[in-house]
Order: sequence, then C-alpha cells, then structure tokens
Amino acid sequence: MKAGKLFAGALMFFAGVLFFNGAYSQNMYEGRTQWLKMSAEEQKAAYQKATGEDKIKIWNDKFVETENLDWSAAELNHIKEMRKFIFDNMGDLFLDGKNKEKAMASFQDFTTKWMNEGKEKFRWSKELMFHIVADTGVLTNEMLKQLRG
Repeated sequence: MKAGKLFAGALMFFAGVLFFNGAYSQNMYEGRTQWLKMSAEEQKAAYQKATGEDKIKIWNDKFVETENLDWSAAELNHIKEMRKFIFDNMGDLFLDGKNKEKAMASFQDFTTKWMNEGKEKFRWSKELMFHIVADTGVLTNEMLKQLRG
C-alpha cells in the first residue's frame, strides 16, 4: 500500500490541482517540444501556474510519447490501463473536489495494483514506473533499457 500512496502523492505533487484559479487565465502550454526544453524546476513552476486545460494536454502528450516507446504489447496495454484510469477519473481527482477523498482512495488502490503487476509481470523498477506516471519529463528508449528491472 505504501507504494501506491507514494505514486499517488507524486502524481498529486506534479499534477497539483488541475483547476488553477489564479492570474493565469490563458492557456500557456505550447506543446511537448517546448515543455521538454525547460529544466525540471521550470517545468514544475510552469505546471503550478498552468490552467486545467493545459495540465490535461501536458499529461496527454506525456502518455502519447510514453506509449510510443519500445514496449511489448502487454506492457503497452498496462500503461494504457493507467492512462485510462487517470483520465476517466480526472474530474473527481482534480477538478470539483466533491468526491476527491473517495477518488484518491480508488487511485491509491488502483496504483498499488498497477505497480505490483508492473513489477511482477514486467520486472519494472519503481523508478521506471515513476517516469511513466508521475513525471512530466522525458522518458526515452535508452532510459527504458536502463530502468527495466
């Protein structure tokens, strides 16, 4: 259960609150190429200021990029399961907050199961799983080779 909470916390840390009610009302995300030109610190700061729409685009682009790496069919399906869960529950997890506590518990349970399956079925390291679901930065085929358990 600790691993699920770790990744849920990491996702919340990087994802922040999807609805940003601040001075930045215009969409600022200029695409994945521009995003990856920023340092990790710049990405974190930009993410915290991003609109909900931008954050959805950031995560969508991250998953699209990740899904295009050298995965087996079973690994790719596993990644798509996580993506589907996150995007199916994004409103409850990040936007309205009405079911946030229940949604976070479901996310933690799902993440724990997902990570255990990743570790058992594919011998994925925790670091690899972190790069898949809790880091908006780049994950390359070279990194994938190094991070596989």
